[in-house]
Amino acid sequence: MQLIENLFGSKGRIKVLKKLSKHTGWQFNISELSKDMALNKGAVSRIVSRLEKENVVIVNKKGKIKLFQLNEENIFVKEAILPILKIEEELFKNIKKRIIHPFSEDIASSIILYGSYAKGSERLESDIDVMVIIKSKALEEKCRLISNKISQEFLENGTMLTIDVLDGKEFKKLYFNKEPSIVSIFGTGTVIKGKNLEELIK
Repeated sequence: MQLIENLFGSKGRIKVLKKLSKHTGWQFNISELSKDMALNKGAVSRIVSRLEKENVVIVNKKGKIKLFQLNEENIFVKEAILPILKIEEELFKNIKKRIIHPFSEDIASSIILYGSYAKGSERLESDIDVMVIIKSKALEEKCRLISNKISQEFLENGTMLTIDVLDGKEFKKLYFNKEPSIVSIFGTGTVIKGKNLEELIK
């Protein structure tokens, strides 16, 4: 079906559709959407034009500014796009819950998702990368046992989950020593439980 290819044929289009689906009824202009999604204005403008041709977005003019929003009356939007993106969102929530639940607050200061899942560039075969910041070195063995159990459960369901464990002092030290893997987490990582990244390096 050519329509599916036209709508989901690029990461940029999917990114725009995800943004619009989370804010149904809202109107955006090219500049604010470009800034929110870290895409250049030209790319966003081309994507919106393509989606407008498919009647997936509605474009209105307010003076010289073009405002656009998801066309919620379009049958493909109602019956396909919104349900598909909702399923993906619920799946991701479930994944986070399964990772977070076993780590009590007295063990983990923070749980950070990084890699392709944090960047939003994951594929079906992508690994899930997580870093658990523990409250003290003494909890490391206990945390690793929990991590191994969760990773095994994910593996049995066909997904590779890698959990790195660091205590707070070590994480802070590696950050200030500009360890590349830790620095990159500050650029693309997402905290899914506990202290935010800035709090961890205070």
